[in-house]
Amino acid sequence: MDFTYTRQENDDTLLNRIDAIRKGQDLDVLEPFARAYLGLFYDIDSQVPAEGRIDLLANSDLAAAIKQGLITLLRQSDLPTPDSIARSMLKQETQAVGYAVLAGISLHAELYPDAVLELPDAGLKSAICFHHAISTFHEDSWYTPLLIKKPDLAAEALLSMWRVLLDEKQDFLPGLRSVLKEDALLPLFSRIVVPLLKNWRHCRSRELILLLSRAVHHVERNILLDAARVVLSDTEQMNLRNQVYWHGTAFLLAPEDYGQSMINFMGQEKIKLLPLLDFAIPLLEGHSGKPIRLTAMGYAYLIRCLAQKFTPQIGVNDNLGEITVKVLWLFYQLACFSTEEGGEALTGLRRVRVLKLYSDIFDAIADYQSQVEKPDYQTFMQALRDEGRLRMKKNWHDVR
Repeated sequence: MDFTYTRQENDDTLLNRIDAIRKGQDLDVLEPFARAYLGLFYDIDSQVPAEGRIDLLANSDLAAAIKQGLITLLRQSDLPTPDSIARSMLKQETQAVGYAVLAGISLHAELYPDAVLELPDAGLKSAICFHHAISTFHEDSWYTPLLIKKPDLAAEALLSMWRVLLDEKQDFLPGLRSVLKEDALLPLFSRIVVPLLKNWRHCRSRELILLLSRAVHHVERNILLDAARVVLSDTEQMNLRNQVYWHGTAFLLAPEDYGQSMINFMGQEKIKLLPLLDFAIPLLEGHSGKPIRLTAMGYAYLIRCLAQKFTPQIGVNDNLGEITVKVLWLFYQLACFSTEEGGEALTGLRRVRVLKLYSDIFDAIADYQSQVEKPDYQTFMQALRDEGRLRMKKNWHDVR
């Protein structure tokens, strides 16, 4: 398509406004050119480079002024704030300046890649939020590097935007998924997760388990533990599964302080115990990071909490049930301590009346604790079966 006439028409109409355009003050002009840059004009070939799309629509002097204006606009002090952008998102409204902000920072990153971080904080925060508020066909290649290099600023921007959405009970928080997925964004994750979770009491369980599992590995222990105390002090607005995950978090961070309160909360209710298994065992086994190691007393608390309800069960093909395997893995961890390290915890379990079913397993654990060489888990399990130490209850509904 030949844009010669369009360029000449724009010159005739806009050159008398070139000073305001260059200073980033004439949004009425900058916005449509920004949309063209971002690939939102369907009559411009998508194969044309982004900067070249402006050149198609304006002759050299005007095009240079437009590019300068888009970049200069990022230094304005009155750009939309993260919370105002979030309010527009809630109303499903688009602020026209957002197109200019996105085009400006992309153009800046293309022309002056080393200077993007020198832009004012207000411009960078606005760009971060408009990245999520406006859909374009342009790749915002500046976005992830900015989050990596300026995690404090990015955290302020995202949390401000999310806070408005959370106040309106929104479940989808733009940008959170990438923060959870990309290891390069761990510094940002560690800054946002605690303030986010303190305010997100209605967080969906499938997201909370991801956030807490990652937080246990990457947030300072005392900070996360303090958050758990705050959240657990007021659980009125929280669903039961989420309460389980928070109790499990507090326990894993401070097992000897929170072991008994966890047992008291869980009771013998499967609706609580099954989510606890799904949360705690992967963290202890190291499915998503370095395995969390508990003290012998920590494993004893989990055994007291779980073993009474989930007694050994045989599944199909004479295999142990899935839950049985998980619970016996906790017994194995206790067996791997020495008598000096784990004997007291084992003695405490022997005194629990409802765990008499496991007395033969406790005898085996005592033997292993007295030995220097420890078996691997499969050997431990097979020995329990070969020696007839697994005493079953015929609660077939417990098989999973």
